[in-house]
Amino acid sequence: MRHRYLLPAIVLASACALAGAPAAVRAAPQTAARAGSDTGPALWLPGGPAVGVSGGTSTVLSGGGTLQDTLVSLAIGDSGYQIPVDALPYLGHGLDPGLFNTADLLAAEKSGKLAIQLSYAGPLPSIPGVTITSSRGGTADGYLTRSSDQAFAAALASQYRADRGHARSGTDGIFDRVTIGLPGAASPAPAASAQGANDTITLTGTNLAGQPDTGDAVFLVNVDNSSITGNPRDTGSAFYQGSTTFSEPAGHYFAIADFVDTSSNGTVTGERVVTVPQFTVSGNKTVHLDERTADSEISFATPRPATLQATEYEVVRTPMTGPAISFGFFDQQPTSAWVARTSTPVTTGALTTYADGWLTSPASAAAAPYQYNLAYQGPAGVIPPGQYTVAPATLATVHARYFSAVPVSAYLVSTSWFPYQASAFPPDVQRVQQLAPFIPVSLPQDRTEYFSGGPALLWDTLLSDSPEGGSFIEAGPFGTYSAGQQSTENWNDYPQHPGTDANLLGGSFLDVTGDTLPSATRQGDMLSIIVNPFTDNTPGHFSEGLEPDPPGTTVSGSYQIRQNGTSVASGALTDGPAFAEATLTPDPTAVAVTIKAARTGPAYPLSTRTVTIWTWRTSHESGSTLPAGWYCADGTADCDAQPMMTLEYDVAGLALDGTAPAGPQTLGIALGHIQPAAGAAITGVKAQVSFDGGTTWQPATVTGSGTSYHASYTAPAGSFVTLKVTATDAADGQISETITSAYRTGPATPDGTGGLPERAARPF
Repeated sequence: MRHRYLLPAIVLASACALAGAPAAVRAAPQTAARAGSDTGPALWLPGGPAVGVSGGTSTVLSGGGTLQDTLVSLAIGDSGYQIPVDALPYLGHGLDPGLFNTADLLAAEKSGKLAIQLSYAGPLPSIPGVTITSSRGGTADGYLTRSSDQAFAAALASQYRADRGHARSGTDGIFDRVTIGLPGAASPAPAASAQGANDTITLTGTNLAGQPDTGDAVFLVNVDNSSITGNPRDTGSAFYQGSTTFSEPAGHYFAIADFVDTSSNGTVTGERVVTVPQFTVSGNKTVHLDERTADSEISFATPRPATLQATEYEVVRTPMTGPAISFGFFDQQPTSAWVARTSTPVTTGALTTYADGWLTSPASAAAAPYQYNLAYQGPAGVIPPGQYTVAPATLATVHARYFSAVPVSAYLVSTSWFPYQASAFPPDVQRVQQLAPFIPVSLPQDRTEYFSGGPALLWDTLLSDSPEGGSFIEAGPFGTYSAGQQSTENWNDYPQHPGTDANLLGGSFLDVTGDTLPSATRQGDMLSIIVNPFTDNTPGHFSEGLEPDPPGTTVSGSYQIRQNGTSVASGALTDGPAFAEATLTPDPTAVAVTIKAARTGPAYPLSTRTVTIWTWRTSHESGSTLPAGWYCADGTADCDAQPMMTLEYDVAGLALDGTAPAGPQTLGIALGHIQPAAGAAITGVKAQVSFDGGTTWQPATVTGSGTSYHASYTAPAGSFVTLKVTATDAADGQISETITSAYRTGPATPDGTGGLPERAARPF
């Protein structure tokens, strides 16, 4: 599923290697490096951790428990920030907020190096980890590297601990008369001017010991018009000896403080969030925030024993005018998260909270692992208690089957989206604003996954091959689960083959998920094709395509478009999905699209090569418009989805390692046409099998009708089964697909079978 919005911006922006990539791809947010390349993770934060981004989901890579790994996510309108907690006190005086703007960082980080700029007074400062390349008149250019950033992070943490003890943040140490930012980055928009004299708003803070707090961050938002308090430089501050002040006009305000608790050696033990949801300023005003009121620990009581891996907590404050502001807190174990409850709903603007929890089964359940993916939206206008009791009736149960021909380590991540979470901020902000843990799994594996269910709660699941993000094995579509639902989902199953795009939601969810690019469109006389060279057999699933990962993998591919038998476009495929375009003549004609792809190596003994040929009739397009939920290659909806045919397979008795019992075989074949094209009736299906890599073939017996068929044949023990399936429709459309070593059969046993447990073919 190729969405313009939340689904993988990284894949869209980086993966199309052919000339003339679709406009939606060209216009995607700034690209992050894909995993497996020399540039490593998608994003690393100055003085903080690396943040892996994979398939539109982000995670803190190095785990919880340190200052650098504890992040505050801040979104203000169309700007998103991921800020290490030890950087918070220095925003605007020492550290420019733009240094943590995720969109700017994604654009600026190149080959493990980040260019920075210092503004300073007096002698040229020496900043740990920073290499200076030039200086002039109070400005110096330099850079950080991923390795030198460790020294910068250590210095930042040391300064933070010192300032919390006695000194005023930013008046000595590494931030003495210096500001560190990105060169040439646009400064955040200044706060909007307000008529009349300002009042002094004093925010006071006390810590867990009841003493005046120094060093913890606090933010102030005008909820009549959030533009008045503006960007992080204007809205954020830090307590010093128990207070901080703002000069603001009369009106209604919201305050939120992030108190960080550390052990004597600097390990973060807890993060406590205290809010004053709404207060009125009509003269000088003092408002108190007490860390001790954050006495409600975020926790999840699950029906089965489970260990908490991570929590995410988000407070979204929507003003009457101006952009919404989101404060997010992502804590991985062993860091605990706490909130201060409130009971009086706000009356100006809106306040909404979101809590997510990810829990895994204990070690004693290793033979039958399970996982809880939980999401809750709080009652409107208040901060609810942090304790969540998970009622079994509210959960959906997914029996997930993760296939792999060879044992591999992988990482599983599921991210939730309530509608407002995804629609309040632009997609490039949400892309790295929504954090979730990458949970290690060993493949192949059966596991049970419990999801919070509900018609307005979307889930997006990803199976990644790296904890650093960037690339992935298989990604799923946005989907909803009903409370009490029981379902089975296959991931990465065989045979793997080219897959087309699907939108399984549409309708009222379009504002949340964004539109999808059909796999074949015609706009005037321009034909555009985009498919995934290798993916599994679940509609809506998609893989990254031709990726040379892990080491030892060899990938190659090509495409050709023919019109009435004459080639009009051809070329090589490299990374990611296959994209191709060709200009056709306007008269009615037959078009044929061929995609060839090969992927071999120790990790890929099965489904090593595919050749797929699609044929259909087409003519000049004029005046067509895609239905809601879809977009064309140029970013508009003014094109026509072509009647390209689709194939999905199901091998009866297939084990998780891609092995079926030897002997009689049943191959389920599901046929159709790409969304949202109108397809003609299926008129015929033929299937052939080969056990010598395609040198010789034998026909299979095919039965069925409509869109559901079964092919029957006998496969010898210990063989690799190569498949060729051809189907036609009533409009002269055709799909012909050959999959080399699609799957394998098990060794012979005394009873003449492969001796593997059998799984019935699912109905088509």
